[in-house]
Amino acid sequence: MGMFSWLRRMGRPAGEGESSGFSRLDADSRFSSGNSGGHSQTARMSTKIEASGLHSTSNAPITAAARFRLRKDLIRMCLRDVLLKAGIPTEWILPEVLLASSRNGTSALHLRLRIVRWDDRIPGYALVIQRQFEQRILMMDPVAPEWISGISWQFALDDEPELPKLPHPSAWTRRPAPAEQPANKPMFQPTLPGQSQ
Repeated sequence: MGMFSWLRRMGRPAGEGESSGFSRLDADSRFSSGNSGGHSQTARMSTKIEASGLHSTSNAPITAAARFRLRKDLIRMCLRDVLLKAGIPTEWILPEVLLASSRNGTSALHLRLRIVRWDDRIPGYALVIQRQFEQRILMMDPVAPEWISGISWQFALDDEPELPKLPHPSAWTRRPAPAEQPANKPMFQPTLPGQSQ
């Protein structure tokens, strides 16, 4: 179970519009895929988080709009770091941040990861990417589970790829056939009289 899974009761995106409980904050957050400046950007973001008052005990007020902008920037940066570390071009998976309204009236952010470039390996590693993102943002902001309601994935491909056919329906529940075991043979064969070893 992921570290944000217990917060998914706050709502799930059912589509665009008010009925879903989500509003779009950032429809196309594209950023550079270059690796230069990554560490300095992390340092600047850490300073920015501290200076924003999110982790500060000072009474300096911070507006809700400024807090949301800061958290969106933090989400972008953490996803970028994860993709660059894995060698995945950052323009292949784009973050879309949605404002979620919970039943008790509080607000949180929902992250939708939009896959815009098809690669056969991405679906198999999607959960690994998500877990590493969760670990990264938790390292940057330990209270992130309080303001991230959940994470979802969307295929928003620029070009339709050549997809494989679905297997036979029984393939999903059929147990794989056991591998053939070699016949049990003694490791050493007894030498009969008159036979050379």
